[in-house]
Amino acid sequence: MPNHKSAEKRMRQNEKRRGINRGNRTRLRTEIKRLRAALEEGGAGLQEVYAQTVSTIDKAVNKGVLHRNAASRYKSRIADFGLRILSRRAWAVSNPHSAFRNLTIGRPARLRQAVPTRTPRLSPSARRRAFRAGGASPCRRRRARS
Repeated sequence: MPNHKSAEKRMRQNEKRRGINRGNRTRLRTEIKRLRAALEEGGAGLQEVYAQTVSTIDKAVNKGVLHRNAASRYKSRIADFGLRILSRRAWAVSNPHSAFRNLTIGRPARLRQAVPTRTPRLSPSARRRAFRAGGASPCRRRRARS
């Protein structure tokens, strides 16, 4: 128990602050879960949910609930997760053998190489831009022929 008036006041302030921070943190986590669920099911309002989630993350930073580097990491991982889901879905629709893709189109079948698909590593800003554009990454590169 506090022995001074200032300590009593500080205790009251800490309790109030803890409640506010807890609510903001809960709101943030719920928003991230909502976005991941929307990505998994692939609904029509995906862009709005993504924008809302990024906004909630930025607000958490402004309120001091989340460090700005942690927020950047969250946004980056969300964008990366979204691109992986969307690109897998696009490949599954367009390619019956979506586990492999042919990187050497136009060469004889005996010279073609089957390479497992994977999402290319992009910078976080490029991932966010591509995700906001509404689809798989436009920066998919072909490997150099050997």
